[in-house]
Amino acid sequence: MVDMARAERVKAWIKDFTAEGGKPRARLVVETDGAAAEYTIRLDKDNAVVLYFSTANREDAEWKAALLRAVGVRAEVKKIYHKSLSRDEWYTAVYTNALAADTVHEEVRKAAAEFLRLCREAGVLSADTYRRMAGKFERGLPEWGEVRFSVLLAKNGAVNAWCQPRNPESFRKAVEFLRGLGMRDTCEGEWCFVHFTAKEPRGGEKGFVRITVDGLKYIGWLASRGDKKAQWLRDMLLKEAEVKGEEVRRQLERRFSEWEQWGSVKPPFEKEVEVDGRRMGVRVEEVEAWREKGEKKEHLVVKIKAVVAEDGRGAAVEKKARFFKTNRGEVRGYVFIHASAEGGREADYQRTAAVLKALGVESWSRKPKQIQLTGGALAAFMRLEPVCAALGVCRKNRLTEVRRTRSEVETRVG
Repeated sequence: MVDMARAERVKAWIKDFTAEGGKPRARLVVETDGAAAEYTIRLDKDNAVVLYFSTANREDAEWKAALLRAVGVRAEVKKIYHKSLSRDEWYTAVYTNALAADTVHEEVRKAAAEFLRLCREAGVLSADTYRRMAGKFERGLPEWGEVRFSVLLAKNGAVNAWCQPRNPESFRKAVEFLRGLGMRDTCEGEWCFVHFTAKEPRGGEKGFVRITVDGLKYIGWLASRGDKKAQWLRDMLLKEAEVKGEEVRRQLERRFSEWEQWGSVKPPFEKEVEVDGRRMGVRVEEVEAWREKGEKKEHLVVKIKAVVAEDGRGAAVEKKARFFKTNRGEVRGYVFIHASAEGGREADYQRTAAVLKALGVESWSRKPKQIQLTGGALAAFMRLEPVCAALGVCRKNRLTEVRRTRSEVETRVG
């Protein structure tokens, strides 16, 4: 592979444009630091911009590709056998997003935008398509490399992040990258988080890899724990969103932040709270969590051991909060309060309410024999590492901690 230094002085322009036969094409000339080369630029199907050249001379192909790399274009030389000419040919093909990458020199991107303007004037691009595509080249797109995701804000305000691989190899790389972060595209049970969905391209049809809302939250959570690949993916998605507008980026940032506190709290810890005007001190001693499958529902059970103190006197509290999902997917939960508890049912309620407040639960409904909880309570509980781990969200972080601990031990022993 021939390499050149990053170009300092760059000029680029379009010449010999034609739209004959409804196939817009032209020559794109790139001149840099005294060297110049010409490439074919064309508008392909689905309005893809393609920069292309081919030659029977490998040395010439490598030199032209090196000049492209010198102006920031990711270009590789590939070989193909030309049947009609009975010979090998060397070629490079660069598509829209790679040519519009923000690493590509501005002069080259301007020339590509000029080609699109000529396509618009020739009537082969609609005004909306021209504005959208020209905007890519004018602003420059984040440079993703082999795996690229797009970000879009749907009409209902939801943020969508997806990619459309053109071939099985690109599809495999995208899926393997996400799985390498601990993301799941399948799982079983009512308390299952699917982080992405995927369909492999077949028979000329494009496939897709779509990151779910839970997947975006997981990326934000993992990035907040210091995972370098997750941080890279989060930052690249934010750059992609910024190109689409401030509101898109704001909504994406909100998704990334929703799980950042999940798994961040590990008992024991203490907190002072107020229940019905009474100040109480709560020490949460231990929290356990597991999934429990019944005949009709799968429950998430959270067992809490705590000590609640008031006026210098402490009482032990041991409670189980049981969460389940309704047929509509809404989260509901409950905690029993007992008349047989020390001080009776009212005292048991006061102590249980104090524990819930210490765990960050802000609201609930009181019934005669139980406290009823909503999804907001579970969101507060998810800050507890045992609860987060029981749902499989904190798994990757725990494995990372184990590997790091083992490494530190081996280093000390060595």
